[in-house]
Amino acid sequence: MDELLWSSLSARFEGAAALSDASQIFADRIYANPRMAAALVRVFATVPYAWLPAAEADFVRAFLEQARDARELGPQTPVLALLGTRGIEPRWNDRTQSVGHRAIPLVSEAFVAGAPMIARLLRETGFSLPSAVKPNPQFVSGVGEGNLFFVGDASNTTDERGRRIIPATDFVERYGIRTVYGSGSAYPADGVFLTSIVFARKVISRDEAATFAPLVRRLVDTTRALATPERLYS
Repeated sequence: MDELLWSSLSARFEGAAALSDASQIFADRIYANPRMAAALVRVFATVPYAWLPAAEADFVRAFLEQARDARELGPQTPVLALLGTRGIEPRWNDRTQSVGHRAIPLVSEAFVAGAPMIARLLRETGFSLPSAVKPNPQFVSGVGEGNLFFVGDASNTTDERGRRIIPATDFVERYGIRTVYGSGSAYPADGVFLTSIVFARKVISRDEAATFAPLVRRLVDTTRALATPERLYS
């Protein structure tokens, strides 16, 4: 882990009033670090639907309507909520301007499997999708030292069904995305799972990408008090 980078991060977390504030600080600092070679950094938290404020809840319902998915949302339905974002384009620096990723409902395994990048990101960082109808779901299983999401070749890497892991080919080509990597960690007491992903403009080795995982785990350890419905967003 880059201890110097972590020192610059941890000093800024102290004044964070919400998990979204800390996530934005994290995204900003990772993006500013030349070694990360980031075109875009995003931080998500998987939280129960009941935790969302009105604007995010509306986004979730609209997302399902657009996907023509008739599944009902319950209070415990897990939602992948965008908390922090920083990138080349100005619109990437405001989570509320995200067109497709502001709040993604994880209503079923089949629904998630339809999005290859999200499916692999969640699987490789240790997230286990519960049934949306079960109360108090256990979001995370198998979280350990190896919870690394890694796509060495963003242009060509495919999943087991032959689909590109990074399906936004226009985004990859326009911004010169070479490698995509990320990691996740759990807030055990609250069933909340935090994930961060970096879209890099140079080739990053798996070993280099692995140094990112401890930063995400430290972020979770440092912000446990913020993983509540009242302190999710500022």
